[in-house]
Amino acid sequence: MFIGTYSVYIEDFLRLFPRNQIFISKLEDRRQNMTAALEDIFSFLDIEPMDVEVMRRVVHLEKRAKDTQGVADMYTKTKQLLEDFFKPFNERLGELIGQEYNYNLYP
Repeated sequence: MFIGTYSVYIEDFLRLFPRNQIFISKLEDRRQNMTAALEDIFSFLDIEPMDVEVMRRVVHLEKRAKDTQGVADMYTKTKQLLEDFFKPFNERLGELIGQEYNYNLYP
């Protein structure tokens, strides 16, 4: 299993489907603006957006779920080990779908 090594999976998809048939988004973008992220998905799929009230409830549920999740501090050595492991996968991801997805470029 290749958890977090997105480039491995995306390469497989790109072998089977043209790039314009694959929608890729960042979790960070969804967390920053769930409404806009959902609108992008609906647009990509060429379907009507959700009713405004339904959209409001979905976004509200997402905010509640996010508020209950905590993130613990990581040991420096562990962080470096993970960064070293994921570095080639992040570089390949940037090559495949754009440098904004190369997480090595962000501190």
